[in-house]
Parts: sequence; C-alpha cells; structure tokens
Amino acid sequence: RMSKQNNIMKPQKIVLNKRHYNEYYDRKEIEKLLPSFNVPIMDGWEQIMYQFDNTCALTGTPIKIKKSAKGMEHFIPLAIGHGGTNEQNIYPMDRFLNYSKNNKNPFIWIRELEFSPLIKEEDYPKIYGNFQMLVEYLAIKNNLSVAEFEEYVNWCFENPRTLEEIKLN
Repeated sequence: RMSKQNNIMKPQKIVLNKRHYNEYYDRKEIEKLLPSFNVPIMDGWEQIMYQFDNTCALTGTPIKIKKSAKGMEHFIPLAIGHGGTNEQNIYPMDRFLNYSKNNKNPFIWIRELEFSPLIKEEDYPKIYGNFQMLVEYLAIKNNLSVAEFEEYVNWCFENPRTLEEIKLN
C-alpha cells in the first residue's frame, strides 16, 4: 500500500520478519567493520547534512536530522560489504527514495526510478541531474574520476563480501 505526500509515493507500514531482523543485525556488524568517520558518526553526518543544506541530494526536499541519522543513504550499501559509513559513501536522501533504492546498485536504480510510481514523470530529469552531480561529488571525495568511481561501484556489486569475508580483512 502506498500513500502520496510531497509528490512522492510512500509505502505504508513495513513489517519486519526474521529474515529482515537477521539482515539488520548483520548490517550493524558490517557497519562496525567497514571504514567510518574519523569523528563520531553523528558529527560527520551533521557535516554532510550542512554541505547538502539539510536537503535530499536528489529531490532537494528538506530532511530533519534531529539526533538521528534519518535520511542517511549509503551509495554503496553496507550489505554489499564495501563502502562504509563515511563522507566518501553517504549522502542525504528522502527516506522513501532510500527505501526504494534499498541494496540496489545506484546506477541501475536511478534508471529504474524513471518508471517508478514514487516520483512524477516531470520530476525525473531534475532528480537524474542531481544524481549526476552527486556522482561527481562522491567521485571527488574518493579521489577518482567519475568514470573510475562508476567502475569501482560496479566492481563492488560484482564482488560483494559476506560478513565472514569482511572479518578476514
């Protein structure tokens, strides 16, 4: 079931089953093992939110941060076993777009979004343009060209790591 708010279709209620519960706790364990900010996560997150003017990087809609990391999106999802929670991999995103992206490759997800009921057809060009700027921003943060960054992201998805593999590194 979906509801509409701020021109974005939003899922109603998500029920966590045992698989989701286990994935959540694996995710937390993975997050501890992958690279993170050199400062407390919330301090780093507030810096990133400031850079994005407390708005979604793709839609420009305001995101209230309060004392949590709501709206924090990992470009390379933690579940892939690469990336981490740091300025080279996270950015603010509307929570319903974040939910839609989930653990997908962002370069594939952005193309699928064009045909998604989550956004209005006329809003896609702006969102896609903002996505391109986000890719440039993250490429710079990773000291890569845009092409190298896209190649790296795709490599991460082609070579996911399990929790056990991450622990070995």
